[in-house]
Amino acid sequence: MAVTRGAPNEGGSKQTVASTPTTTIATPTSATSLFGSSPPKDVAAPSKNLKRKANDANLKVIDIDVMPDLTLVVGTPSHPKGQKAFRVSKASFRNVSIVWMKMMSSHWAESEQSEISFPDDSCDAFLIVLRIAHFQLTQLPDKLSREELVDIALLADKYQVENAVRIGMDFKQWLKPHHQPGAQWPIDRHLQDFAVIVSAFKLQVDYDCLVKHLAMYVEVDESGGYFYKDEKQGKVPLRSDLPPRVSGKSLFQMCFYFGP
Repeated sequence: MAVTRGAPNEGGSKQTVASTPTTTIATPTSATSLFGSSPPKDVAAPSKNLKRKANDANLKVIDIDVMPDLTLVVGTPSHPKGQKAFRVSKASFRNVSIVWMKMMSSHWAESEQSEISFPDDSCDAFLIVLRIAHFQLTQLPDKLSREELVDIALLADKYQVENAVRIGMDFKQWLKPHHQPGAQWPIDRHLQDFAVIVSAFKLQVDYDCLVKHLAMYVEVDESGGYFYKDEKQGKVPLRSDLPPRVSGKSLFQMCFYFGP
């Protein structure tokens, strides 16, 4: 498709240039977007470095579906995990998440786009969720580091894909190298990370245990910030991106244990 724009040339006609695919950034910046005109508190502010699109030769493009009808550009060139584009089935993408289902409904701008950007998310975590959404369980990694599990957990909480993530976790046993079922959780600097992970994976017994530990060990510093001490008595600040069900329950129980 071509569009005509710009000033007339010497012959009196306007310049004709090829149009490029319209891209929607999945952030709270558009009044016609799912996210509205003001950012909801659980959606991060948009990244400013959006230099590459799906047709950029330097951008790695991964085909998830054999007959894709939607492209997702995840991350940015400056994101810690980089940037990748995924060509997916719109139906599979929509059905795995209530947030994405609303995004792709006819009421929102994203539903009309062939390319959507998620600049603030981890492309590695996104790939794993998309593999699960497309029932490609055999292509999931056999092992994940604690940091990778946290990235997936935060993504699961943000877009409400916890049930899909739990399928991958059960199939690949990602948590087993980090913690044996029934074993006691150590009180170390990674305590809050595993609280985030078990919360997203809906491991209720482990979640209750870790949240209780956080509540018992969290302290408040001079500036009002929350922290706990690791096994070497070093201060570990509470993550700013803790899901509300982790941070809220921990702090509520802390007040219950110690009073105002």
